[in-house]
Amino acid sequence: MVAPRSLHHRRSGGPWLLGLLARLLLWGSPGARGSYLRRSSSCTPIPHRMALCYDIGYSEMRIPNLLEHETMSEVIQQSSSWLPLLARECHPDARIFLCSLFAPICLDSAARQGCYNQISVTAVPRASCKDCELEEASTAREILDNLCANDFAVKIRILRKNVTTTISDFDLDPSRVEVLKHGPLLRTEIPGRLQQWLDIDATCVHNIMRGTHAGVFVVSGEVQSDKVVVNKAYAWQKKNRNLHQAVRRWKHHRCPEQAGRKV
Repeated sequence: MVAPRSLHHRRSGGPWLLGLLARLLLWGSPGARGSYLRRSSSCTPIPHRMALCYDIGYSEMRIPNLLEHETMSEVIQQSSSWLPLLARECHPDARIFLCSLFAPICLDSAARQGCYNQISVTAVPRASCKDCELEEASTAREILDNLCANDFAVKIRILRKNVTTTISDFDLDPSRVEVLKHGPLLRTEIPGRLQQWLDIDATCVHNIMRGTHAGVFVVSGEVQSDKVVVNKAYAWQKKNRNLHQAVRRWKHHRCPEQAGRKV
């Protein structure tokens, strides 16, 4: 889809993307000196007429926004040009991304300071999207090698909590957790760690779920400090015979570096 003309005219090329990222990172952070922060901005309710971002999950936005729209009428007019893109469902997070530009969330100074401090202390390392995809075709041997190479492997059922909004949250079904390999984790702490992963790494979970409302998966990954990072996911389906075979063989399988050791 071709970008709306006025937006393309005002922001085009690589420098715009770099500048936009800088503004997103600097907005609201202590000591920031970006042009957006130097200008006077105000909080205002997101109106019903702004279909792109109304009911996005927060109720107030800042004007001017990150695209330098200075009036609500301009924001509504420009943002409406992107509604056809959302209708194509090009990406589950497209609406969130666009609203971060057209309707940046309005936080008071205390909230900004608190969030900034928490982010600086607890920033979570993420698996890149290419390392967190649903595996399509793997042999049983390749699956077993992957389970050996990772810290943990678990068969889980994931549920989409809200199916009527663009912003999706996911739950782990506690009755459908089968630990294949716990590694450095205690078996009892794995459900909580995986729920934390579902809450934090939305992009990875969207890649795995692919628009479905529920699914059973075998996931494997690494333990990083007090977080888990999922690297591989396999859909538990009847047609995936190699996965069923690998899981059946796993109980008696000995990884090369773990021969003679219980995993």
